Amino acid sequence: MAVIRLSIVTDIDVESFIRALQEPEDLFADHPSIVSLRAYRDVGVYELRIRLRKFLGSSIESIHFTIKRSGDSVYYESLEPGKLRASYRAWRELDTTIVEAVIEYELEQKGAAIDETMKSIFRTALKRAEDKARTIKITAEIKEDTRQPSTYQPIETIEPPVFNVKVDKKGETKSEQITCETCLLYEKELSICTYLAKKIENPEKPLCGGEKYIRI
Repeated sequence: MAVIRLSIVTDIDVESFIRALQEPEDLFADHPSIVSLRAYRDVGVYELRIRLRKFLGSSIESIHFTIKRSGDSVYYESLEPGKLRASYRAWRELDTTIVEAVIEYELEQKGAAIDETMKSIFRTALKRAEDKARTIKITAEIKEDTRQPSTYQPIETIEPPVFNVKVDKKGETKSEQITCETCLLYEKELSICTYLAKKIENPEKPLCGGEKYIRI
């Protein structure tokens, strides 16, 4: 049985990487030696068809496998006994994530070219898993941000002061600001409008709007 050992060091968190490894459609797509990858999700089985080049031609190898997760490890295991077993283990170390992969396989075709093809396929898949994990992480962060309560604070509306316009004997107009403190109906010590019988929170904003204003 041939064995391939691979590893990668990344800044992506373990959970995102593990989730990416459970989505093989994106990991094996477009590799020149991959003919197709079909997912039979109703039964949890994947079919990987690989083109293996050999002397004076090539052959197609089909592998049917399942995916299982156990903690921070993911396993690809073929339904055909001993044909493929790929185990991935991820852990955090010094603010980085380390992922180790061990791929064991026993194909009908054998040889250095076959081994190099398998190594290329799974090395590419591991790199694509990192890219996929990064997308998963960013998507999760965006969703988390949308769940956070808004920190927007509405701008306080400042009401303009009320002015009482008077006309003097010469016909000239004079304007003066109306406040409770200059009104005869305001009891300053108690902060109460004696006309409305209400407590005044802000003397600069008369509750009557200046309609009952009597200048002291």
